[in-house]
Amino acid sequence: MVSKLWELEEVQEKQHLTEEEKRCEDLFISTHYRDENGRFVVRLPFAKQLALGDSPGAAQACLLRTEKRFSLNASLCEAYSAFMKEYVELGHMELVPHGQRSRPSFYMPHHAVFRDDKPGKIRVVFNASRKTTNGLSLNDVLLPGPKLQADITVVLTNWRFFKCAGTTDVETMWTSRECCGVSI
Repeated sequence: MVSKLWELEEVQEKQHLTEEEKRCEDLFISTHYRDENGRFVVRLPFAKQLALGDSPGAAQACLLRTEKRFSLNASLCEAYSAFMKEYVELGHMELVPHGQRSRPSFYMPHHAVFRDDKPGKIRVVFNASRKTTNGLSLNDVLLPGPKLQADITVVLTNWRFFKCAGTTDVETMWTSRECCGVSI
């Protein structure tokens, strides 16, 4: 009887997946693995076979705008160069070999965001929503996948059970993965 009362008082954390979210989850489960460096390798969850169109033009235009900002702000140029060097050193990015440049690929535009109150520190924003020449973006052709964050009511309720609570910084979590042999 008492256990029934507790069950009624609990916040239920049920997850109802849509058909697309289920397909995305199944694809992840069946194709992900860890490489010899401990990084996760995942296959991009394409919704269907769609040609993305050409993306180098959009990425190059974004690069030219970023380079123009460098001429106005030397510290931004230095911070961006340090970011690029760090990504190469960490294995998040590499030069595409000449023999592979003709393969179908997507060049993801990105730009640096900096704050005047934090000189020398930048945050690089990758734009997978940028449309290609046929009007589709990378985000348009990928399955959405399930929501991964915990329900906020469960998080807030759980915080009431303990005297201390903590959070963590996941700055490099999103760059510690690889998609189909292509580092992102």
